[in-house]
Amino acid sequence: MSASQTRLCIEVRRFFRSANCLNPACRRRTFAEAPMTLLAPRARRTRRLGEAQARVGLACGGAGGARLLTHLHMPASRATVLRLVTRMPMPDAPAPIRVGIDNWAIRKGRRYGTIVVDLDRHRVIDLLPDRTAPTVAGWLERHPGVELVARDRLTEYARVASLGAPQA
Repeated sequence: MSASQTRLCIEVRRFFRSANCLNPACRRRTFAEAPMTLLAPRARRTRRLGEAQARVGLACGGAGGARLLTHLHMPASRATVLRLVTRMPMPDAPAPIRVGIDNWAIRKGRRYGTIVVDLDRHRVIDLLPDRTAPTVAGWLERHPGVELVARDRLTEYARVASLGAPQA
């Protein structure tokens, strides 16, 4: 990390499809080389920057992470920080036995999801895109080893606990 921002300007070569193209079903007329080791397709940030922003988001959350990233000269909005966190792959962990389910704000006051936490290891297991009963019940059905469900007082979660994990 440095005291100033760095901006990359990359020149990408563009190729035109010739008349004697080997694939007649191809509709593309132009092709561009892609710097795949540095950037994902159509990316506006390097992979390394995105990973760093996501790690800060995991530690600080959306708004706090956005404030810290501004001081680190890696600015991102709180919505971007949360989006990067939700795109992160979840680490492989043993099957949970006791889980806690609660809602979390994807966009405060507008859109909420469900967070699933392993109560034994104190780790986030999954972030679900909404807090509807079918989504959470489907998650519980895919994890039949769950013996205990600690839940929020939301009525949807009460139904889910009895539908998705009747053994708990």
